[in-house]
Order: sequence, then structure tokens, then C-alpha cells
Amino acid sequence: MTAAAAFALGGCTSPASDPPPTHVTPAMTPLQTADADANESISSFGRLPHAVKLSATPTGLVGVGPDSDQVVEGEPLTLDQWYRVPVGYNAALAEAEALLPSWAGSGATPHTTEGVGIQGIGVQRDFGGAAIARREIQLVAYALSPTTSAVQVEVTDDYRPTKTAVEAFPTTGVLDVDVRPAVGPATAGKSFTVTDPKVIARVAGILDALPTVPITGVTACPAMGVPARGTGPVMYEVELTFHATANAPAVVSATVKQTAPSTLAWGGCDGDYDAVWVAVGKTGQPELDPTGKAVYAQVMQAVGYERSP
Repeated sequence: MTAAAAFALGGCTSPASDPPPTHVTPAMTPLQTADADANESISSFGRLPHAVKLSATPTGLVGVGPDSDQVVEGEPLTLDQWYRVPVGYNAALAEAEALLPSWAGSGATPHTTEGVGIQGIGVQRDFGGAAIARREIQLVAYALSPTTSAVQVEVTDDYRPTKTAVEAFPTTGVLDVDVRPAVGPATAGKSFTVTDPKVIARVAGILDALPTVPITGVTACPAMGVPARGTGPVMYEVELTFHATANAPAVVSATVKQTAPSTLAWGGCDGDYDAVWVAVGKTGQPELDPTGKAVYAQVMQAVGYERSP
């Protein structure tokens, strides 16, 4: 981990009205798109006055590891670049900060740090449903001498993976609905079958409209631990299994979870956490992102089930 990465940003972000620049072509994967965007962000700092682009991490910097570039499918994308500038480190950071993109000054969450011969700033922004869901830029200036500094620019992009072809939900056939509380006080669940094609199409449309969950290094709240049944928050869960015909093997299934509003503050979770897990047979597919959408309530209403949080 680089020193810039060690200045971890908090989890609070603000939705952006101006999405990050994108370079999308049909031949590009989401990872390639994120890579192109991150490289564009990094290259903009080459406009630092009298900057010299360095090919590697400067030697002799305490606590600074090797370059942190990570361009791996299924992992958050991180790129960094070093520049040498002929000014003191405080002035170097100010010059770099002046080159931050417009969104960094309009609702992004800034974090600063400083020490002897080092000063840094980081900004992060949540871009909602965009292909690049979240971007973080960290700038750190290190004193090489009283009049020379090294500036590290590190960009992390959380991108949304492409949906697989088998992740499309059928609009006809048979839909098995299994409603149950995942954790919390024991509540009777209910299982039933839907054959009305209008209802099945409505449920399929709700799920098909969801984007994939972005590849991110942030841990979701449910991973913080699951209490014994009867304790902790009430989390509702419905499993939706689509079949071509009655008694036929499942085509695809989706599990939708939602924490009841009255128990949101449990376990460090700051707010409502919906989740949609998808599987074809026993093979999991990219998780779908229902952030900002009451997907559980929509599905319950569509299938005519009244008990919902």
C-alpha cells in the first residue's frame, strides 16, 4: 500500500450531477473504460508547472511502497503517477489541488492529512448509476529538498461489471415466490406460485432495470456479521425463481433482501441496505444494485404480497 492509499477516505459521498468523463465504445469492457478514465484523470496533472513525469516511485521516501497500479478484472481499478516539481511540498500540493476536476469542488468529500515533509488531500465522489460508480483521487506531496517535491496522484475507479447474458429474467412461464425473514424476530414466511404473465413480466422488468453492483473495495454492511435469529435487525428476504413451465428446472433465480427501517442503525449500517443476488443453477452472477430503489417493496406489490417493511 502506498502512503497515499494509507490516507483512507471515509464512507460518506455525495451524488453527482455531472458524471465523470467516459470513453465508451462497444469493444471496451467496463474495466477498460475505467482504465481509460483513470488515465485521463492522471494525465491532467501533467499540467503541473515545470513538472517532470517520473517512471517509478522516488527513492528515499519513508513509508512509501512501490507503485500501486491495479488493473485486474473483478477488482477496483487503481492507478498512480509520480511527478517531480521545483517548489516546496506545500506549494506543490496547492498547484496539484488547483488541477482537480470540477466535481471535486461541488459536493465531493475532501480529506486532508499532513506531517513533517508531507501533505496530502483526497476527494471522492459517488456518481450513482453511471458506469463509473465512484471515483477517488488522492494527491500527496513529499519534500525531496526545501525547493523540490514529489507529487503522487492516485486514482481509484469503482466500475460496474457487465451483466451476463443469462442474467435476463423471463417475462413468461412460472414464478415461485418464497418470502421469509433472513434474520431478526421469527416471522412466518409464505411460499406461493405466480402464473399470471403480466405479474411475471412486471417482476422481471423491476429486476432487469437494475444495474450491476460496482466493483469496490468498500465492505457492505451485511458482511459485518449476522446475529442469531430473534436478535439484531429485522431483514426481509424474498427468493424469486423463474421456470419455463411448472416443475421445470429453474431458469434463473434472484434473492432480494431489505433491512426494516426501524432497525437500520444496527451493526454500523448507516442506512437502508437492499441487495439482489442472482444465480443460474448454483452459479452466482454479478450482483444487482438496487441503491435508491425500493426493490423489495416493488416486488412485493407486484406479486400481491402485503406484508413488507
